[in-house]
Amino acid sequence: MSTRGAYGIKIDGCYKISYNHFDSYPAGLGVAIVEQWRRLIDEIGTEIASAARAVRLYPKDAIASDRAAAAARALLNSQLANDPTGSFQHDAAREALHRPTLRVSLRDLVRDIDDKMIFAFQAGAMTDGFDFMRDGLMCEWAYVIDIDTSALEIYRGFCRDPHLQGPFAKLQPLEPTGLGRAYYPVRQVARVPLGSLDDEWPDLITMAVAVNEDPSAPEHLEASAHDVVRAVAFLERHSFCPWTAESSAVCAPVTMR
Repeated sequence: MSTRGAYGIKIDGCYKISYNHFDSYPAGLGVAIVEQWRRLIDEIGTEIASAARAVRLYPKDAIASDRAAAAARALLNSQLANDPTGSFQHDAAREALHRPTLRVSLRDLVRDIDDKMIFAFQAGAMTDGFDFMRDGLMCEWAYVIDIDTSALEIYRGFCRDPHLQGPFAKLQPLEPTGLGRAYYPVRQVARVPLGSLDDEWPDLITMAVAVNEDPSAPEHLEASAHDVVRAVAFLERHSFCPWTAESSAVCAPVTMR
């Protein structure tokens, strides 16, 4: 089953969020987003904030622009060059490699691209996935690069009770679908300065969250007491601050031209 999640940026207090369908756990999407962000910093440098402001949100069914198609084609070709045996699961990705113009949705086009954050900046476009942060059942993990403060915000789903953990806490939860109860919006479990992230952070955050959700988790994960202590200490250093604002800043999607 897919580990669904979300990723995005925060600029001038405004969140720009997109949906991710596969491998959204910290060692997957989390690591990928941080690595791509570092590449963007190397390539763009001091222009990163201006480039982030220029990224526009589009409805998920908006038709991809020529600029988006060109960015997708370059990234998909790079993926094939780095992994010649790799395959794309969706027709939109294969078509992007061979057709000079496309009439496919932005959502379908981006689905098979590994470097989703790179794509957002090169295409100047993201699909609007803000509402998915309200879905505490399906959105298992989410990662936001806070450009304003140079930090990584890490979010966790499976929220069965109201909470004040992070800026999405006060959003209205999605209506339950046959489960008998609502799941509340994702909660912020950590906020880590980007300069403090090392190779261990995905394992530490995964362990700490698992212990927080189920004290017996170390037994299932075969973790040592030392590992648990380190993980919990990491989470305590970078834990959330209760959110008290009345609303979250949201960038509204626009119509694709």
